[in-house]
Amino acid sequence: MKTLAALLLALLSLTAACGDRKGAKPTAPPVDAGRPAPDAAPPPAFAAEEVRAGDGVTCARTAAGTVHCFGAGDDGALGLGAALSLDRPGAPVTGLADAKRIVLAGKAACALRATGEVACWGANAGRLGDGTADARREPAAMTGITGATGVALGATNGCVLVAGEARCSGDNSSGQLGAAAGASPSLAPVATARGLAGVAELAVGEGAICARLEAGTVRCWGSNLDNRLGHRPLVEKKVPRSEKPVDATGLDSAIALTGEGGHFCAIRRGGEVYCWGANPHGQLGEGTQQARWVPTPVLGLTEVINVDVSASHSCAVTYSGKVYCWGKNSDGQLGDGTTDDKNRVTAVAGLPADITQVSAGAAHSCAVAKSGTVYCWGANRSGELGAGVKDERLARPHVVLK
Repeated sequence: MKTLAALLLALLSLTAACGDRKGAKPTAPPVDAGRPAPDAAPPPAFAAEEVRAGDGVTCARTAAGTVHCFGAGDDGALGLGAALSLDRPGAPVTGLADAKRIVLAGKAACALRATGEVACWGANAGRLGDGTADARREPAAMTGITGATGVALGATNGCVLVAGEARCSGDNSSGQLGAAAGASPSLAPVATARGLAGVAELAVGEGAICARLEAGTVRCWGSNLDNRLGHRPLVEKKVPRSEKPVDATGLDSAIALTGEGGHFCAIRRGGEVYCWGANPHGQLGEGTQQARWVPTPVLGLTEVINVDVSASHSCAVTYSGKVYCWGKNSDGQLGDGTTDDKNRVTAVAGLPADITQVSAGAAHSCAVAKSGTVYCWGANRSGELGAGVKDERLARPHVVLK
């Protein structure tokens, strides 16, 4: 009897154990601590109205008028009062809550304020126009500027638009301040291109400045290296510079203008883009790497509503909300998933079809969608893509995180 009882007890224990196994849920595999669980909500995205890319730094302007910068904090480029770096947007730029427009060049930035004043921060050498050559870790007002309606920034110069006239500061080694070539730089904005009225927009390259007039023509002055003034007679006569504004040959009905480094681009009323100047990486988008004397159409690009350039690549947004880039691509800044230079336009992969504005930085690019979501791609050595990490190049767009 004891043997039979023991046998029955063993059978009951085995049955219970089997029942437990049948009803038990399988153990979940361990979740990688570095990745969110499959059903986890994506990290919140940063929202903005405007974004600008510089050299290892990005700044975004919100609808409320605050500006948030991230990436390299050299020379106070983030405007936070200290030379720190961030890998995503953080606190707003100190003391700035009414920005209407922002511009970046290298590791310097300026904001056009609702008051008509202009505040700048970052690397200086006179281009910030605050009366000094010192780097600014917080925004400083451009000296004597009120009633400004536009602002532009380049490698060595800063310019503002006041009552239809250009006022610029910084270097003057090529006569870009309108004085005799080689004259001393100006640490505060001075009247530039005297006699040139009806200016609607300014663009600053390296040693050269261009102005889009209300009539739709474009006039440029300063250095003509790589034909960056776009004026055929100067090239034919091998004139290296012009202190007086000259017409960008054959360009009319321009509705937007941009420039940096050695090349400039303009949108014509029909939506075509024309570029001129330096072209070693194909940044003019006309199928070669040859510098162009005069404005030349970008091939395969129509219905453009926004264009921006760096010293070595260019990007544009079309009416349909698509983004195209061309030129240097060593860090994936063209956003096509490769690192091959392109001398013709290439579509940026993975963006929604509602982009409103794009910005080309030294080695990365960024764009804003109608929703306010900001996307960046390319180099990320200092966290300028806003992805929460550094040193990871991304050749396709990534959402900028809060």
